[in-house]
Amino acid sequence: MAARKAGGIERSRRAAVLPANTPDRPLGSAADVTGLLAETINQVRRGEIDPRTSNAVGYLAGILLKAKERDELEQRLTRLESIIAHQQASPKTDFKLDHQSETFEFVNPEPGGHA
Repeated sequence: MAARKAGGIERSRRAAVLPANTPDRPLGSAADVTGLLAETINQVRRGEIDPRTSNAVGYLAGILLKAKERDELEQRLTRLESIIAHQQASPKTDFKLDHQSETFEFVNPEPGGHA
C-alpha cells in the first residue's frame, strides 16, 4: 500500500525542465549540436531536467543533423550540376577539384597544349 502511494506521489511530481529564460543555443553546425547534447547529458545527471525531456532533445538533435546533412548533399549536387553544365557549354574548358577545400578551379588549356 505504501509503495503504491509513493509511486503515485512520484508520478504526480512535475518534470524537471529548464527555466523559460534559459538562452537558446546556436545549432548551426554538428559541433553546436554536440555541445547541446553534452550539456543536456550533464543537466540530466544533475537532475536539472527530466530524462524524458533529454530524450526529446536527443531525438530532435538527430533529426536536425540529418536535415543538415541532406542540405549539404543538395548543395554539393547543385555545385556539381553547375560544373557539368559549364563543361558542356564550353567543352574545351577543363576543371580541377580540390577535394580538401571543395573548391573548383576552371582551367582553359592553351591551344595544342596541356593545362
